[in-house]
Amino acid sequence: MGTGDKPLNVEVSIPKTVVLGQALQVGWTLGESPLISPGNYVKGAKLSVSASAKMAGYWDGVGELVSVGTLTTDVDLKTNDPIKLPTLTPGSHVTGREGEIKVKPDNIRIAFSPKSTGEVNDTNLLTADTTTPPLSDPPITYTGNWSYDTGRAAEVTDWVGSKRSFRDDVHHTQDKNATATIEFEGTGIEYIGERHAAMGKLDVEIVEVSNSRVTIDPSRTTSDPAAPKVPANQRHGHEVLWSKTDLPYGKYHAKITSRLADNEWAVLDSFNVITRESTTPPEYFDTVCAPPPTNVTTATVKVVKASTTPTPTTTRTATVTPTPKPTTTVTVTSSASTSQSPQVIVTPKGGAQTGEMAVGGPSGRVYVWFGIVLVLGSVGAGLVWRRRVKADAGRVS
Repeated sequence: MGTGDKPLNVEVSIPKTVVLGQALQVGWTLGESPLISPGNYVKGAKLSVSASAKMAGYWDGVGELVSVGTLTTDVDLKTNDPIKLPTLTPGSHVTGREGEIKVKPDNIRIAFSPKSTGEVNDTNLLTADTTTPPLSDPPITYTGNWSYDTGRAAEVTDWVGSKRSFRDDVHHTQDKNATATIEFEGTGIEYIGERHAAMGKLDVEIVEVSNSRVTIDPSRTTSDPAAPKVPANQRHGHEVLWSKTDLPYGKYHAKITSRLADNEWAVLDSFNVITRESTTPPEYFDTVCAPPPTNVTTATVKVVKASTTPTPTTTRTATVTPTPKPTTTVTVTSSASTSQSPQVIVTPKGGAQTGEMAVGGPSGRVYVWFGIVLVLGSVGAGLVWRRRVKADAGRVS
């Protein structure tokens, strides 16, 4: 992800007055994103952003109005590729009585949800048969004497069923001390190989997880140690021989270690990397931007009857437009369109339980600018706020 401070400009738009019964809307405009990918991720990863504004003085208690947005990547991400930020829908709350509402911009939360990498072939670099595969073929590292075999679907004649080797190749060994280790990021992994009477036992483990090592026997028809042996001259391809799918999201190493006896074989077809689907993004990537209370302006919004609405005050409503940058290699599409309904995530005590946005309302808005500094380390690194004061006649101090 890199290290160092990088700025993110934020504009918060708050109305000065709202007609009774209409919606108080708080809009957030995020500047150019300083986020970059901390690793390689397949397309379909999601970046979710929520920005909250605290509301007080109008109810008993304190309310929170939340603006949200989500982006979904439509290309694969590579390490250090830029990640754009989504457009946020305005937070909206329908007013229920006259009075004054104190509105103070608060946290911005950024969460990244990777998609499962999927099946990782037993080799990425080799394109032809060879008996000397490299010891390191990222993300898999081999030790001992492994052979690489392509064209396996036609070469082998004792297949049972329709399943064959992934991408028609495997690594295989008779080395009693051979290992194969994959570095992966996610919530689980499957080791995929073959079941055959000539296969021998293997130890399989997650290196970072204590007591995770188990011994498997691919010469049996199932993973049950008491299962019968595979009948002679029958080969079952692309079989899940072992899996570990309950890990907290993170980076791990899965390792298989030979426990072969004489004349026994081990086969590595692929690993299937899993990222468990969840409505809540993994905390591994969670980022919270918390502003120091002394550095954030509180705006006052007056809720008035329509008949007593004052003549709108002319204000200069400047906007902050980031300097255009060259188009990046990463393209994202927003799942939060302008037609998406705003959401009241937390309803203030005594406030209406609604997320509907009323049309119209008095003019005159307060524009508050902030500069946020992103402390880079991973997508889950912390955010801190740094205030940038911008002269504006319509800004409330």
